[in-house]
Amino acid sequence: MAEEAGFTVSSPRNRVKFLCSYGGNILPRAVDGHLKYIGGETRVIAIPRDITFSGFLLVIFSSLISFLNFF
Repeated sequence: MAEEAGFTVSSPRNRVKFLCSYGGNILPRAVDGHLKYIGGETRVIAIPRDITFSGFLLVIFSSLISFLNFF
């Protein structure tokens, strides 16, 4: 049924995207006091919607470790 509606396993509709930012600081803007993220790195990670929580953590941590090993 999902395949009929255009939702295949590899379809972008079956994935959720997360912005993962690390290594920076969240600081207030001088003009209006709203918070902003300064410095660090941001990665977009696409994860299947039907992933388990432990699988989700594995993807997040392996992505972080691969980034840290790059330097």
